[in-house]
Amino acid sequence: MATRQVLVIAADEARGSALVRALALGLLCDVTSRGFGVTAIGHKPPDAVVILVGSLGQDASVRSLQDHVHPFVAASIPLLCLLESPTLHDEVRARAIGATMVLASAAPSRVIAAALRTLVASPTTQRREAQQEAMRAGVRDVGFVLADLMRAASDGLRVDGQLSEQAAQLMLRVLDNDGIGRWMAAVGLIHDQTYRHCLLMSGVMASFVLQLGLPAPDCQRLTSAAILHDIGKALIPAEIIDKAGPLTEDERAIFRGHAAYGHELLVAQGGHHPEILDIVRHHHEYLDGSGYPDRLRAAQIVDPVRIATICDVFAALIERRSYKPSLPVAEAFVLLDEMHGKLDIDLVRAFKLIFGSVPFKG
Repeated sequence: MATRQVLVIAADEARGSALVRALALGLLCDVTSRGFGVTAIGHKPPDAVVILVGSLGQDASVRSLQDHVHPFVAASIPLLCLLESPTLHDEVRARAIGATMVLASAAPSRVIAAALRTLVASPTTQRREAQQEAMRAGVRDVGFVLADLMRAASDGLRVDGQLSEQAAQLMLRVLDNDGIGRWMAAVGLIHDQTYRHCLLMSGVMASFVLQLGLPAPDCQRLTSAAILHDIGKALIPAEIIDKAGPLTEDERAIFRGHAAYGHELLVAQGGHHPEILDIVRHHHEYLDGSGYPDRLRAAQIVDPVRIATICDVFAALIERRSYKPSLPVAEAFVLLDEMHGKLDIDLVRAFKLIFGSVPFKG
């Protein structure tokens, strides 16, 4: 278990710390702890989770625990629930909300460690690890295509639309099989800010159009557009793209040129679908005319662009930047709602229904 990771979530910080020390010694793996204030999984899912609570005799206790374990249950992560004096009733309640195993919190450290070793070695865990590796491979392969497309744009070479279509096919297949949650978690491990954003936004858009039930050709075309949506950033000076902090007004004006630059590049090369060109140029336009580069309003903005704009804004909100932390999905939803008048409210409503249960904090 040298490379395994175990997360301890404890209501009592002192007891949680003591358990972490004991498990780290007995398991020879990375054991970390946190309180009950955070419900998202984080960038790298743990191999097992220990929940240290009192009893589950009250409905409020059950609901609280259920809120905190939901992201782990959804990701098929084994849960060991430690209760002070677990009765049969407590154990039934704990298992009903997703606990894989229940023990007394006063059990010897070696017993708790042995239980965790069993959970980590379970077929469910091995299957989850295989799924995670398949997802990481998918993100990696799409990322290589994105890097080649960006490099071609930067070097004045042709941006191959067939490459983006192939990457879109791969992305849609991976997301259809394993879901957006794992994609987002894998993308969150990418260091480069531009690539991370492009892969996050395109994954979100691919998942959105899949869940909207659009025809397969439309899903592929819109996903290809999402992969290419920020191709113009390849033409922006690196010191602006990679700046570790907010941009100045002059820098922001240069940065905003990326949408028009990308569009002009693809138009000059020819062979790209008009819908893709529209998304590349207009994914920063708002319904009230306050966007850029053309200050389009309302009916001038077609539905595919409206979809891309929502996905782009959402991705920017939940991803971490050098100058800001990521936002939990629920907080990002609040900000999307506050952009009423700028974003298509009906599409935002559908977006929230689809992504409301995604256990991710970027």
